Amino acid sequence: MSLVYVILLISCVMVVLLSAGNANGHHDDCPDSFDCGTLGTFSFPFTTVERHNCGVLAIQGCNDPNQTSVKYVQLNNKGKPFQVTHVSSHGRRPRSISIIDMEFSKLLENGSCAVFNYNITVPPSSPMGYFDLQNNISTFNCSRHQHKLNHTNDFINYTNDFINYTSTRCPSSVYYFAPPSYYDQSLRSLISLCSMVKLPVRQDSQFIKNPFGFLNAEITFEFQFSSECHQCYNEERGDHCRLDSNGTFYCAKR
Repeated sequence: MSLVYVILLISCVMVVLLSAGNANGHHDDCPDSFDCGTLGTFSFPFTTVERHNCGVLAIQGCNDPNQTSVKYVQLNNKGKPFQVTHVSSHGRRPRSISIIDMEFSKLLENGSCAVFNYNITVPPSSPMGYFDLQNNISTFNCSRHQHKLNHTNDFINYTNDFINYTSTRCPSSVYYFAPPSYYDQSLRSLISLCSMVKLPVRQDSQFIKNPFGFLNAEITFEFQFSSECHQCYNEERGDHCRLDSNGTFYCAKR
């Protein structure tokens, strides 16, 4: 047997083995989990910036020699960095990430009414899934010059009747807060007449008349698998959701 024939035979065997590891013919070198300093160990849908193709959301600073250094994430392309405070991606618990938006946090700390119009940045969606804002409340900004809105006791009305200093900070607005799962004719009226944003609330707090007491500076997003990724992903078998160079979903099997 000639040396050339042996080399060709070995090459063919290697190609077959690589292809056998993935039914789609894609080579997958993504680890099952990632170490990230004081954040601990996490897995899909989170990844590191060095292996950004291995997940949906990449966390910066995991390879920093200083294990206690602050970790960051960018929620959109070339967007501002957000400090990561917690990541959950193991076991039966929801896969989630908690961050601090310093701009939102400062507005809340200073008691600024601008916080009620703040648009929370949501992580990008992907063919592999999307993120939902957890522990949120719908906040409606309504003009004081509108006719009085009909609403039920399920809403918390934030006006001068409750907090005196709102006359100087929010001179032209009335704010209403609705539970995230609530819907009736009153809510339809608010949606049509007022602007709305969703804001994070403290998980263990009671809704009180001062909204600065139940809004939360820490923002948590929970990952929801797409139907294709849900059918594919299996940690025990080592099957993972991936995107190819064209952004097309495929299931990487090991």
